[in-house]
Amino acid sequence: MDEFCWQLRAGVNDIVENQIKFDCSVNLSTKEKWALQKLITEKNKVHVINDTDKNLGPANADKSDVIKECKRQLVDVATYLKLSEEDVKTFLFKSIAGLRRIVESHFYSGSCSQKEKEFLLSNVHNYVIPHFYIIWKILKNPPVGRPIVAGYKWIFTPASIFVGHFLKEFYSKFDTILNDSLSLVKLLEISRFDKKCFLFTIDFKSLYTNIPVDDAINSIKKLCFDFQTVIPNAHFIIELLDLVLNSSLMVFDGEYFQQIFGLIMGTNVAPILTNIYMALLENELKMKCKTDPKLIWPVLFKRFIDDGFGITKAV
Repeated sequence: MDEFCWQLRAGVNDIVENQIKFDCSVNLSTKEKWALQKLITEKNKVHVINDTDKNLGPANADKSDVIKECKRQLVDVATYLKLSEEDVKTFLFKSIAGLRRIVESHFYSGSCSQKEKEFLLSNVHNYVIPHFYIIWKILKNPPVGRPIVAGYKWIFTPASIFVGHFLKEFYSKFDTILNDSLSLVKLLEISRFDKKCFLFTIDFKSLYTNIPVDDAINSIKKLCFDFQTVIPNAHFIIELLDLVLNSSLMVFDGEYFQQIFGLIMGTNVAPILTNIYMALLENELKMKCKTDPKLIWPVLFKRFIDDGFGITKAV
């Protein structure tokens, strides 16, 4: 799928560049042209252009500042463990062996098809160790980086996609999860609220890296037990999830690290798992609101990963 998307993008780009006639009239000054050309020639050498958090557009930063922020985060020994090259070789050997063992076991037991097996093992011979980078949170003062681990060709990318596909089936069991911001807009357009109500928003700080992996896996186990018909091959999915979350390897500036706490931002299953994990906690809080008169559950509460929106009555 990734390869198809990149080929599609290249094809569209080719059409735009070679077949569409552009207006060649001058609308930039010489200095502006020179500045843009400099951005192109010095990209990733002197400065780095990356996306920003909350989709606020691109940000240009000095490469030295980007490296400094990345290293500031990676020295957090509670979250990241630095590995030697020998450690990495051992890690890769055990990771591939573990993936093969799980897939082969469930293939022979009948809970994994031939096509699923081929997909899950498709990157074991041709993989790229994920790269650690940041996207700037420009609304913070001073700006800080949100850690991302890009693993498009990682060993466990197919497994992460596979697990996420099945876990998303649980979304229908919760009423607080939003699929996107447009869903909230459509909901508000048809909803009516008392004049005494007021709006509030919630932002969870560093949510991914603050979710304990064991807690997240146990929450999925409980969910599979409570709703046994949602995922027919639950044992298989949970074993793969465990492997994906506990096999986080990354490289930055020639050095290797393993994330030892929290969920990895960048693996496909992470946002889906985070949504479900938070929804389970919200359900617990909702139940407490029914028995504790000091607590009031909002008239409306919706959340997309780490951003929440609610409407509650004034007290």
